[in-house]
This record gives sequence, C-alpha cells and structure tokens, in this order.
Amino acid sequence: MKRKNPTSPIRQGLDYQDFWGLRLCGDWLINPDKYQCIWFETNPSDSPQGGFFLDDIVLLNNEGAYHLHQIKHRQNPEIDAWSWDDLLKQEKGRNNQLKDSLLQKWFKSFCNPDLKDRIEYAAFITNGLAGSDIKNFLKSEKIDILTIQKQSPALYERIKAQLENEEKIGDFFSRFSFLFAQNDTSLFESQIRDFFYKRLRATE
Repeated sequence: MKRKNPTSPIRQGLDYQDFWGLRLCGDWLINPDKYQCIWFETNPSDSPQGGFFLDDIVLLNNEGAYHLHQIKHRQNPEIDAWSWDDLLKQEKGRNNQLKDSLLQKWFKSFCNPDLKDRIEYAAFITNGLAGSDIKNFLKSEKIDILTIQKQSPALYERIKAQLENEEKIGDFFSRFSFLFAQNDTSLFESQIRDFFYKRLRATE
C-alpha cells in the first residue's frame, strides 16, 4: 500500500487555484477592456485588512466593480461531496469560542460595508460535487433560500442562526454563485493550454 503524501492535497489545491487564475487572465487578454487589474490572495483595495475571505482571486472591472472568486479543491471529488455540514461547520478556537463557518466567512465578506454596491460577481468554485442536501436547492448556480425556508425549515434556521440578518441573507443567496463539479486539475490544465495556444497563439 502506497503511503499518501500529506502535502499532496495542498499542492493540488494551489495548482487548481493557479489554473483558475490563468483562465481569468486569459479572459482578460481576450477582452483587454474588461478589467483594470487582478489580485491573488489579497483583499480588495477598498476593504480593511484582515477578516476578508473571498480573496483567492479578485478582479476589478472597468467600471470599478469587483469580481470575487473563492476556490476550493477536493482531492477525491467523486466520494467527498460538499454538504451543508461542510458549509456550516464551526470549529472551536481559543477559549472554546466557535470560529466562523465557511458560509459565515463568505457572507460577512460579501456584506462588508466598505464594498457596498461594489460587488458585481462573487462565487465559490470547486471541483467537488454538491451533495444531495445541497443539490436539491441548487438552481442555475444559485442556492434557492426561499425553497429552503419552505421545504426545510430546520436547515433554514441553522443558516439564519449563523448569518442573522434575513434581509441580507436573501440578497446574498440571490447574488452569490456556487459552482460545483468544475473540471478537475488535469482536464482543466489541458483546456487552459488549448485556450492559450489556439486563442492567444501562446507558445508552450
């Protein structure tokens, strides 16, 4: 039995994020007037330092609005589907205080008052599949929070308990995209290479 390298998931996750960065840079090269700049692993310039969690890839478009991308790679996407427990899990930190869940981090970053009316697009992007408990409420890359409220009130209460502001909850889920089952690393790399070779006439 081969010993699994514990750093392998980290490297694959970084590769996956880099490929998404290349894809978005390629889009910018094809449409040079679309964006002003792109940042990696950093806060938008209008956001205070610290506590911002939609920072993997940040683009500023030509109208001064942000496109925010948070990338997560699953090493075994077929058997390790995303669930509501994954999105809502709160680990214990210092003094046994609960840390923010992934959903809380994204919600608070999206609702950052310094970015009010400045976010045109925000998305969670992953090669992982959506588990059935998420897929049942996923429509056109958006989670239908109203259907959750009607059909799964217990789940809605879990979400509301973490996010608190019902008005902002509705706005967040109507605008925040959840891109599950995106191409995994090897196929994605091949597509990006083809794009750069054929569309941009890049060399190997």
